[in-house]
Amino acid sequence: MKKITAFFICISCLLFLTGCHGHRSIQDLTYIVAIGIDYDLDKKEYIVYTQSIDFMNVAKQEGGRQTEPIPNWIGIGRGKTIYLALSNLFPKSQPPLFLGHLKAIIFSETILKHKFKEIISDLGRNETFRYTVNMFATDESLEKILSQNVLFHYPPLHNYLSRNTIGSGDTDFIQLMTGKMIVSNYYKPIGSVMIPSFGISEHTWKSDGTYPVIYTKGAYFFQQKKYKGFLKMDQLKGFIWKSQRPFKQTLPIYRDGDLIAVISVFNPTMDIKVREQSLFPTFDIHANVQASLVEKRENISFSELHEETSKSLKKVIFDTYEHGFKRKLDIFNLGDRWYRFHRHHFKAFSKSNPSAFYLKKNALKNIELEVEFTNFNSFKYNHHQQNYHD
Repeated sequence: MKKITAFFICISCLLFLTGCHGHRSIQDLTYIVAIGIDYDLDKKEYIVYTQSIDFMNVAKQEGGRQTEPIPNWIGIGRGKTIYLALSNLFPKSQPPLFLGHLKAIIFSETILKHKFKEIISDLGRNETFRYTVNMFATDESLEKILSQNVLFHYPPLHNYLSRNTIGSGDTDFIQLMTGKMIVSNYYKPIGSVMIPSFGISEHTWKSDGTYPVIYTKGAYFFQQKKYKGFLKMDQLKGFIWKSQRPFKQTLPIYRDGDLIAVISVFNPTMDIKVREQSLFPTFDIHANVQASLVEKRENISFSELHEETSKSLKKVIFDTYEHGFKRKLDIFNLGDRWYRFHRHHFKAFSKSNPSAFYLKKNALKNIELEVEFTNFNSFKYNHHQQNYHD
């Protein structure tokens, strides 16, 4: 009797257990991994582009790389708000759209210039757009950006929009920026905000014909909620030093206009110190970096190599500062330490100069740089004599 009673109790309990009713299989949803947002100034409406991937094709990567091109699925919706534009896509999408795997949001240059403050405010009010999503910008066609595959027919999931870093190995790259990082810096009373920018290279790779690929074009900047424009990668060579995280960058070393060596630099550190507390603040930068000799174009001693490398790297940092200053942009966030640890001076400055930019042209007084060579490849140097030996 006890066994029968226990059996009926178990059966009764099973009736209250939840099952998989309503659960959708992977093939029953359209997974959005990236969204592009543009604005039509004439019609005063938003244009939203969505990039979807076929998870069945992604699964095939386990057994080897795809040999056939992976189709890109691009959705386009319009509306007076972002959500209205997205909502216009939902009734026209079969299988239904799913935004839970959103990895990236790309803004057009028009958005940055005219609607960025509204955009980040609107996105923050909806749980669909998490602040952990990476954000980018471009002056290229958003539809074209989202339509690009990477080399060897990898699907869009493997492209820049879904990576954890921009670039890898021996390439110039800048820090990925999440929505949280951008918003927190955007509203600060001091310092700059960087948004990485993509471009499309049409003639770097070829297959049966030209093979367009996405590359890091540069970055857009804001300072104290004001749009400050775009800087190319060549103008940002010193900017990646402030990230203080592992990177590797190859640079030419010149002396009197002649190329004397090619080096790789890595593992940088940068310390910013407030130097003076007069009306406008001034700063010193102390940086350390390790270097490796890649090519030697002239017969130079170790001391000459070290000296010219130090000069070149200082110039890289100072030139980046200058490019920012021309746009009234604190590209190294020099003022952050001033704002944090000299608050009384910052408040006095803000009160007497409410609309003035806190950096003067000579605000960066000194750059101290320590370079440690860790590898000379096949070139031999005697560090004690500081002479070159074949």
